[in-house]
Amino acid sequence: MPVSEKIAAAAAEELRRLERPAATHGSLEAGRVTLAFGDGGESLSAQVFALQNASRVLLDTLSLPLPTSGVLVLDGDDDPRCWAVVVRMAEMSAYPPKLVTWDNVEGLLRLAEKYDMPVVRTACTDFLCRKAGADLSLSAPLTSQRNTLVAATLAERYCVASWLVATSHEATSHELVARGLEPDYEDEMSAFAYIVEEVLDSQLSTLKLRRQGQTTAPRAVASQLRPLVLNNDYATSISAAVQTKVIRALLDSF
Repeated sequence: MPVSEKIAAAAAEELRRLERPAATHGSLEAGRVTLAFGDGGESLSAQVFALQNASRVLLDTLSLPLPTSGVLVLDGDDDPRCWAVVVRMAEMSAYPPKLVTWDNVEGLLRLAEKYDMPVVRTACTDFLCRKAGADLSLSAPLTSQRNTLVAATLAERYCVASWLVATSHEATSHELVARGLEPDYEDEMSAFAYIVEEVLDSQLSTLKLRRQGQTTAPRAVASQLRPLVLNNDYATSISAAVQTKVIRALLDSF
């Protein structure tokens, strides 16, 4: 089949998919679906169109007959509390960025990744960027999203952070900007995620003061890093890219 015909056929298929009724079976005809969470008995009602509009995964799932009419059974590891926030975002019952907190940002990012929900990912990235300067600290425990290493890991894993590209050239995005160069961001979210990376770079840069004869500030940062690096969960909780930053900062201090 000629390329032009393939393109035309693909366009026709997309039009048929878009014109397909959002819900034509069971109780979905009322425009709502019940989200059921594993065996815990918890459930949540949501607008079908809102979920389809928010999630590229659910767009197709909710266009097909469900095993149990009107009920979408979600994975047992999905957090019902985070899904309640997602539904509010999808239905626009509240301004999305206002719904993100330090307690739910990781869970929301996991759902955004799993169900391909750009609006949720954007709200979480916005939250991390706005809070990075004032809230992030290396003194926070590894179990807290306020810990700079943890927040940087979230940005790198879920917000397509820029330092993956920068590290391959042995320079951080912060260093590239200092040289008057532009980091090679993959998309707009990467550019925003750079803010979290910049905070991490700034906090780790204190270690370099040791080479200038200063000891108090570098020792303070080292004392904050020690319990984090020695934590049994460090290797799995912190991404390889962020761990590399820590190692480089420590080596550069000598």
